[in-house]
Amino acid sequence: MLHFDPASLYSSRESKRNLKTRIKAWLARKLISLLKYEANHLKLTLRASSIWGPPERIHLGANVELQDALLNTVCGHIHFGDYAFCGHGCMFLTGTHDYQQIDLARQQTTQTENSRDIRIGRGVWLASGVIVTGNVEIADHSVICAGAVVVKSCTVTGVYAGVPAKLVRPLPSLANAHAN
Repeated sequence: MLHFDPASLYSSRESKRNLKTRIKAWLARKLISLLKYEANHLKLTLRASSIWGPPERIHLGANVELQDALLNTVCGHIHFGDYAFCGHGCMFLTGTHDYQQIDLARQQTTQTENSRDIRIGRGVWLASGVIVTGNVEIADHSVICAGAVVVKSCTVTGVYAGVPAKLVRPLPSLANAHAN
């Protein structure tokens, strides 16, 4: 917390100009001490997104932020609309395995159908830990709450939460909104 006592910087003989100079110097010292504190206590971790499958199947609009997402493009394309953004640890999974197989055969049998596309609309916010499975669309400007699992299309602009994700609150005022 910054404590500032202007009386300690000013005596009756000093001019206002000198007072301004002393105040600027005091602020500069405080700013430098805060920056030093931040530099010593800041922990920065950089994590890149991972892609499993053909990277050319990822289609990014303008100003998309993915953080450290996992993008599985084995069985489809993943489209992100302009201004879509994700919290940490989101997963976009187009891939699937043959559940009728067992053991090693199940692990090695990847379904290769290409109809499991994911479409994330313009301005969609996916909070941390969201999982989106293949063959779904999320309406423009929707919000997907942390930890939600999207297994069906979110066709109404709104707030979605839960496992599986369900509409919690529609956001009709944002349905046709566009960022400038």
